[in-house]
Amino acid sequence: LEAETAGLRLVATDGFRLAVRELVGAEVLVTGRQCLLPSRALNELQRLLDGSEQVSIRFGAIEATFENESMQLTTRIVNADFPQYRHLIKSNYPNKLTVDREALLEALRRCRVLVDADNTPVRLTLSADGLRLTVQSRDQGTSVEDVDAEYVGEELTVAFNPGRLREGVEALTSASVSMETVDNKVAALITGVGDPTYQYVLMPQRI
Repeated sequence: LEAETAGLRLVATDGFRLAVRELVGAEVLVTGRQCLLPSRALNELQRLLDGSEQVSIRFGAIEATFENESMQLTTRIVNADFPQYRHLIKSNYPNKLTVDREALLEALRRCRVLVDADNTPVRLTLSADGLRLTVQSRDQGTSVEDVDAEYVGEELTVAFNPGRLREGVEALTSASVSMETVDNKVAALITGVGDPTYQYVLMPQRI
């Protein structure tokens, strides 16, 4: 968590992907301050939240406390530096795909029939004809899904871990999804069309 001029920024990474969420207008930390919190505590917080509109957050020297009318959760602040991440989010990508969010999620769900515990990559072919998702399984054959989409850029095929791709798209709230890429080796940027407050950066898999 870090204070920005516009509000509070939440950033998380597991080494394969990066999620950035902007809470515009939220004044929690002193400008310029950062706090690193354990993901396990935040997962527990998410489970405990009951839909209350207001959550109180207090930061001490070594602990952070989250509280509403029905619960209180306190966690240690991690004494470490968060990885440098800003360079991973580029300002200009040469290739851009725009696709309906629900159509993409439905295609990913159907592809899961051939996915072995999300270890089988899903290949996305981006072209002027739209989006094609392909999953090849050694035991169960091949699944091909074509999805209507708008694409600007060079035709390319990029592969992702299907579970990580699905979770990033599910986190979006807009009707359409934008996927911007450089090539099939550099991390792609996934955002909601018209919603600049959430960015999801996902590393591709080798194909």
